[in-house]
Parts: sequence; structure tokens; C-alpha cells
Amino acid sequence: MQPKSRFFYGWVIVLLAALTQAVSFGQLYLNGILIVSFREMFKVSNQQIFLATTGLMTITYGIASALFGVLAHKYKLRVFAVVIYGCMAVGYLCLSLVSHVWHIALIYGVLFGIGQLGLPVAQTMIAHWFIARRGMAFGLAACGFAVPGFLGAPAMAFSIHHFGFSNTMLGYGCIILLFIPLVLRYVIDWPEELGLAPDGQPVVSLSADVTPEKESSRAIASLLPSPLFWLVAIIITLTPLIVNQLITYFVPMAKASGVDVRTASLFMSRLALAALAAKLVVGWLADRIPLWMLAALPPLGCLLACLLLIEDRSSTSFALASLLVGAGGGASGVMIPVVVSKTFGRADFGAIIGLSTPLLVVQTLFASWGAGHVVDATGGYRLVLMVFAALTIIGCLLVALLPGKRPQRTPLAV
Repeated sequence: MQPKSRFFYGWVIVLLAALTQAVSFGQLYLNGILIVSFREMFKVSNQQIFLATTGLMTITYGIASALFGVLAHKYKLRVFAVVIYGCMAVGYLCLSLVSHVWHIALIYGVLFGIGQLGLPVAQTMIAHWFIARRGMAFGLAACGFAVPGFLGAPAMAFSIHHFGFSNTMLGYGCIILLFIPLVLRYVIDWPEELGLAPDGQPVVSLSADVTPEKESSRAIASLLPSPLFWLVAIIITLTPLIVNQLITYFVPMAKASGVDVRTASLFMSRLALAALAAKLVVGWLADRIPLWMLAALPPLGCLLACLLLIEDRSSTSFALASLLVGAGGGASGVMIPVVVSKTFGRADFGAIIGLSTPLLVVQTLFASWGAGHVVDATGGYRLVLMVFAALTIIGCLLVALLPGKRPQRTPLAV
């Protein structure tokens, strides 16, 4: 008998998933630098440039995610990964040539919007390869999302200052192109393709024709009417909605409360560090605590932050709230894929994640408009924070409705 290898190929998948999140969804950390450049180049308002960039990209991402949910069972993940890397690379290469605002809108609305699929695709990779250690795997891969924030943003700002905007976009696009052969060569959908089961165990007591691809998964038509699907969809979208809104309004709230912008920016840095730490800690805990407890951690962090800022918006309160929001956001990055994979299994993971994302997009569009309207009408953030706190309480209550045990359809479906 050949000795069992101590190295599990799933950790290569984790590394590729982290890289995919950095290249695609991590682009959000670079948006601020790009938007400043766009404003200087074309002399446009904040409203115009945000609509042409983040607004259009978010809408396209919602549509593309739904399509991914429908097509996840039909195509290899490496196909989606190549499309993601290709769209992001071509998008940056095209940014080096822009001469009108509508060029930017087209790049963000098509290429970058599709490129954001890196998040659900990366999470699906890991869901296929891990069960017992899926929490830690999700936590480690989610750290890739933070790389552009810590390294990419400063490097891009330095490059734009010294080498110019066009040269920087051209170089970044070429770097992303170099990763495509890596994805084609090393992304493998299922551990069974290498004669393994999830977590690196040998495949035993399974007939030769039982593979995840052949396993019958729930049809989209049966998922959408399912109350369990909508329960999970609301739980996994509510916390990211609140986190994104709190991050968006954090600096404006701090400034309105008398905190200077430089100090507020330091709070955002602490928020990012707290998110990174939470991904690792909660990733370790996710394999050891009940599902309901894991699902309750992210909204609880956001709830405490909202209650703190409702009562006191001093510099000390903002410093503590930044840690709570960061911890809640980081925890949600692990909670979301773990809840989906434990509730629905590996075979349906991509479909559930893809079909849930449009709900988050709709929620975000309404929340952004509603929060902005309330702030303009009341001249303060207290009512907005109270609504956010109420939503987090709803999220905590919904967690109690999650099933206690994950469904066991076949040995490969867990």
C-alpha cells in the first residue's frame, strides 16, 4: 500500500479562492482611489461617478450572481474563474484608454460587474472540498479579500502618482492576465476527481459511478418556493447589508459628530484589521460551535455598534464601534458560506449563493436611498441607526428558525 500523502490538495483550492476574492471582490478597496482619479480626469460630481461605477457594478453583479446560481451545476468552476479573471483584466486594460465617463460606466457595468462573481465562485470552490474544516477554510480564503486593502491600494496610489493612471491600469490588468493559466491548471471542482472525499479522506464505500456531478441536486424551480431558502437568504444578506451601510456612513457620521477626517480614517483602518482578525477567529470557531450561535455572531456585533452610536457619538465610541462593525463584517464572511453549506449541502451551494445575491442588491439599493433620504430630512443619523439596530435584532431572531441539523441526502451531499 502506498503511504497516504500528508498534504491535502484542498488547501491549494483555499489559496486559489483567496486569490480569486482578492482579484475580483477586493476591487472594492481600490474603488476610492480610482474614483478620485476619475473625478480629476473628467470633472464630474460624486453622484455621477458613483452611479457610473459602484451603482452599475452592483446591479450587474446581482444579475450575474443569479445566472451563476442557475448555471453552477452545468459548467466547471474553472470556466467561471477564467471569465472572472478575464473580465477584471480586460476591465483594467480598458481603463487605461478611457476618454469619456460613459467608457467608465460601460467597463464597470459589464466587465467589473461580472468580475465580482469571484466571491460566490471562490466560496463554492471551498464548499466542494471541505466539511469538517470548512469554517477554517472559509476564514482563510476570506482573508484574500483584504489583501487589496492593505497592499493593493497603497501600491496603486504610489504607481498612479509616479507612473500615471494609464500605465498603472495597464500594468495591473497584465498582472491579472498572468493568473489565468494558473486557474486553468489548478482549479479542480471536486475532491472526488482526485480519488478523495472532502477534507482529504479516501473515498470508501461509495460506488464508482457516484460523483457530485451525477448526484441529483434540487432544481431551481423547487428552491425558490422553499421557505427554508428564503429564511437562509434573508439571514445571509441582512448582516452584509447593515455592515456595508455602516461602513459607508461611518466617516460622515464621525465628521458630523466633530471627529476630524484623519482620525476617522484611522477608525476605518482598525475596522479592516478587526474584520481580518474576526475571519480567522470565527473561521476556527465555526467548526466547533452550533450553527445558530455562528449565525448570531455577525448581527450581534452590528447591533452593539448601532446601540453604542445611538447613545454616544464621541471619538471613543467611534473607535469601539469600528472594532464591532469590523468584527461583525469579518464574522459574516465566514458565517454566510458555512450556514449555506451546512443547511443545503455541497451540491446546491453555488445555486443558493448565486440566487441569494440579487436579494442583497435590491436591499442595498433601497437602503442606500432610504438612509440618504432620512439623513437629509432629519439632519442626523439617530433614526438611521435605530432602523439598522432593529434590522439586526430581526436577524438575530431569524437565526432561531434555522434547522438544527443539516440535511443528509447522500454521503456526498453534506
